[in-house]
Order: sequence, then C-alpha cells, then structure tokens
Amino acid sequence: MTTTCNCALPDSLPENSAKELAGVFAALGDPTRLRLAHFIYQNHPAPVCACSFSEVFAVSRPTLSHHLNKLIAAGIIEREKSGKWSYYTVNPAFDCTIFELIDAQAAPATAKVLDLQQASCQEAAITTVFFICAENPEFAAEAARFAGEVAPGQIDARASQLDICDPTEIKDADYVVTLGKPLACPVLPQTHYENWGIQLPLMTEEGSELHHHIEALANRTRCPH
Repeated sequence: MTTTCNCALPDSLPENSAKELAGVFAALGDPTRLRLAHFIYQNHPAPVCACSFSEVFAVSRPTLSHHLNKLIAAGIIEREKSGKWSYYTVNPAFDCTIFELIDAQAAPATAKVLDLQQASCQEAAITTVFFICAENPEFAAEAARFAGEVAPGQIDARASQLDICDPTEIKDADYVVTLGKPLACPVLPQTHYENWGIQLPLMTEEGSELHHHIEALANRTRCPH
C-alpha cells in the first residue's frame, strides 16, 4: 500500500540566489574580513582611507590587501583610487541588513566598553582639533589661535597650511573642523568630522559664531563629573 504525504512544502531558495549568498557569507566568514566590512559600513557613505586600516587592524599590508580584495570580489565593498590613496565604501548594491543585525548583537558589549571608557575619562584630557579652510588656510590658523584662547588647556588647536584634507596631516586629530566650504575628508578611526559653515572672513571675538562653536565643542568633549 502506497501512502502519499500531503504536507505543504515551503518555498526553496533559488539556486542562483543561494550561490550568491554563499559567496557573501564565505567572504564575511573570516573574523578580520567581517571587522573590515563592518568598519567600512560604520563610516558609510563617507569613504574610508586605506591609511586608516593599519591603525585599527593588527595585520600586515599584504594580508589587509588580500582580505579587501575578497570583500570586493564578493560585491560587499568598492574601491576607488585618488592620488596615492585608495578609498573604500560599501557597494551601493549590497544589502546592509546583515550589518544592522551585527550591530544589534554587539550592542551590549559595545555599551560595556563605553562604560569603561567613561570611567577612565579625566578632566585633564586635551582634545586635539585640526582646522582646515579651503578658501584661505590663513582663516584656519586664525581659528586655531582663537580656539586656544577660548578653551586653554582643554583644546589643542592646530591648523592646516593646505586647502585639502591630507590624511597624513590629520591622522592624530580627535576632531577635524572645516571652515566655510565643506571638504571631502578621508575617514580615519577615532576622528570626528564637522563643518561649521561659518561665513568668511572669521570674526574672532566673544559672542561671535566661531566663539559659540568652539565653546560648544569644548562642552561636548569635557569629561562629566
């Protein structure tokens, strides 16, 4: 006697989709590649300069290159070369839902790290701020001088002599501030980017727009009691 099962069958994942997804999971199956891809995703849509990877990931350049090429081949990230630097972004066609799931899973551990960082914060900490002005580098120097007067002992203000964001120049900054015209700056780890959009020439006096911006930055970076 032959019996027939009448159970409803679920839809099967198409073979082409399965192969494509398997390639993505294989690329992200390595811990270093997963961290690289997530690091680039965190800065999306801003590009990540290749110079930043060596400061975050304790692996050799050839190994980094190998992992990045794997991520590119899987369609997860893209690379664009500009001058002597390469810049990496998430492939616009890639579905970033997987990174959102990673963030959700990592949230408790991240919160614990932030608590530890908060506990170790000291009032004596100095914030390094790098000013850049595309229209006139002299304005950047003037802003840096004024910042040192407004927040002495709290802000180490520096100025670029260039009208571009040079990653070798800003790599040690906690904050990079562009004045006037916005600039496309390569994203570096642990560096914050702001464009104050202040009308030039600058007014360096108490109550000026520049003064308010500097005080606001000083308040944000001051350790809580």
